[in-house]
Amino acid sequence: MAHFDLDAAFSNEFVYEDGIFTGEVVLHVSPRVKAEIVRALASKYGVEKEDILAFGDGLMDVPLLAEAGIRFGINTNGKLRDHVDFETTDYSEAHKWLIERGAQRPAKPARDGE
Repeated sequence: MAHFDLDAAFSNEFVYEDGIFTGEVVLHVSPRVKAEIVRALASKYGVEKEDILAFGDGLMDVPLLAEAGIRFGINTNGKLRDHVDFETTDYSEAHKWLIERGAQRPAKPARDGE
């Protein structure tokens, strides 16, 4: 996600021991909770829906996508076709799509020492 200047990111947090999933989920972000998080952050920061960018990878992300003005499907195999503005398998393609539409500026080149 280095292509995007994010203000916040949330995901499920799973517990692994010796590289094996234990079945424990420390943070569970359900479809309903995803939408609630987006609404709460938008309210907190005074962000309008059209300025929210959301990525989804399956039908469980539809409530999240419904809260965003720009909606991407990533690695969906067409499952989100009716719910997104753009589908891709590559975040850099999503970034390019945003730049082409003037929704994001190209990344500034890093200066020496940064």
